[in-house]
Amino acid sequence: MKPFYLVFTLFFGLSLIACNSGAEKQAEEAVEEAAETVEQAAEDVKEAVKPKAKTWKLVSYGEKGQLTTYEGEQPITLKMDMKEQKISGSGGCNNYFGGMETTEQGFRFTGMGSTKKACPAEVMKMEDMYMKMLQKANGFNIEDGQLIMDVEGGKQMVFASM
Repeated sequence: MKPFYLVFTLFFGLSLIACNSGAEKQAEEAVEEAAETVEQAAEDVKEAVKPKAKTWKLVSYGEKGQLTTYEGEQPITLKMDMKEQKISGSGGCNNYFGGMETTEQGFRFTGMGSTKKACPAEVMKMEDMYMKMLQKANGFNIEDGQLIMDVEGGKQMVFASM
């Protein structure tokens, strides 16, 4: 009789292990599927908020909460091509171009270059300030149809769609 109980107990134990292994495998597969769904949803959201190759014009800049309205005669523009990871635009006098790459903090512009025209001193001063802010930009979002770019040091630039 003891061998029967031993075989029965062994069989029952192995059955439980097999059931648990199947349940664990199903749970693991469900978790993996959910993770993939969440990853895809996150990518979809990122894609939805990315500005496509669209041109923006600077409307204000400065410290967050204390922005100065840009009132220059020549527009300062920014074109961000998220697919090609490139930017271009006008600093108010000179045209500029560069690349962009994502970082853990957001993104950064790389390989910046520009034409070298001479313009009135006030235009050049504004362009220089804009280019310095652009090179320190590290994040952006779109609110109410405006591109709001975060800049190191608690600054922002706000752009309207052209």
